[in-house]
Amino acid sequence: MIEEKLAAVSVAAGRPATRLPLLKQLGPGLIAGAADDDPSGIATYSQAGAQFGYGMLWSVLFTLPLMIGIQIVSARIGRVTGHGLAANIRQHYPRSLLYAVISLLLVANTINIAADLGAMAAALQLLVGGSTRLYIVAFALVSLGLQVFIPFPRYAPFLKWLTLALFAYVATVFVVRVPWLEAGLPRISFSGRLRRKWRSSAPLKAKSRCARRPSRPRRTFTGSRSIPTSG
Repeated sequence: MIEEKLAAVSVAAGRPATRLPLLKQLGPGLIAGAADDDPSGIATYSQAGAQFGYGMLWSVLFTLPLMIGIQIVSARIGRVTGHGLAANIRQHYPRSLLYAVISLLLVANTINIAADLGAMAAALQLLVGGSTRLYIVAFALVSLGLQVFIPFPRYAPFLKWLTLALFAYVATVFVVRVPWLEAGLPRISFSGRLRRKWRSSAPLKAKSRCARRPSRPRRTFTGSRSIPTSG
């Protein structure tokens, strides 16, 4: 889209089109992609990793293609139609479906924002101490003030540079000792109840196999003669 506008302006001006630098081409898409890694998501990843370890890594093989597919479909719908999902649903589907989808989206976004504020407040409390509730109110007021009183293009460059915080994941890999063999081999972990049940049933299965096995007569050798004895 940017290249087409540049080409149109350049043709009108009578000079060849020029490409924007890479840093200027990165705009709302970069910010939206980085914002998807929100505080509530980071808190969820940390809790899941602390509880299950590497036992849930096998799910990445299924969730990652689904996530990529949803992102691509949503982006292409917006690029082709020039409208969001709500406007396209209103145009092509009944109004009742639109209200239902918007209601679900409102509830999900409200819970997500509350979890983000709580996660940011908890992280700040770990650093400096203080009251979590006070931090939640402060973060909410700052976020609301940025959206209401300051235009997005004015503070978007700052958000673009803040996306460099994602390199903290790369730094963590070099700081923390990661068992790459264990992390690279997905495995399915069973709950403690299933593991205890399997352990308790293993001796019974071994006994049942021994009971089904036919007994063979043994022979004892005394001199040159062998006397069969029952097992």
